[in-house]
Amino acid sequence: MCSNCDSLEATLWCKKCETGYCSPCYKSLHSAPALKTHVSVPIDQKPDARINQQGAKIDEQDVKINEQAGKINEKDAKISQQQDHINKLDLENQVMNKNYVDCKTVIQNLELNNRRLEQEGQQSANVANNLNDEVKLLKREIEERKRSSAASSEGPKTSLAPSGNTTGEWKAELENVLKIAVINWSLFSFEK
Repeated sequence: MCSNCDSLEATLWCKKCETGYCSPCYKSLHSAPALKTHVSVPIDQKPDARINQQGAKIDEQDVKINEQAGKINEKDAKISQQQDHINKLDLENQVMNKNYVDCKTVIQNLELNNRRLEQEGQQSANVANNLNDEVKLLKREIEERKRSSAASSEGPKTSLAPSGNTTGEWKAELENVLKIAVINWSLFSFEK
């Protein structure tokens, strides 16, 4: 039945109004300029009301889903940026840890080398002291032999030196002893 006059059977369905009208009522009601945009279909092609409601709900849900998808995409982009930043920080941290370990190793090696140098320096000082003591002892011995040689030329010959050795020979012998001591000291230093 026509929803306007209730006397004639409805033959047209207005999609915008979602109402059934007889042809004369539809024409009279929809003659106004504001309603001229309404579209009518034969009543037998009228969409089911439930389908219209479900279509409207689906449209609303589509809008909500699109909004949520946009929010999810924004959050996903932020998460990706944060993950990239975390990866960059992890890489920098690994490089810093490697540099720290390398520096620590270098410091340990330097400390070990310093201890070795201190030990070698002490050993060198000991060798130098021993050489100085030997040189002093040899100089004393040479002086004593010179004195005894001078005394023997003035008096009876009682030299401590074997016969035939002159002061020049004693100096040469002293130089040989010093050379041997220096060579031994060099060998001792290189063995360490």
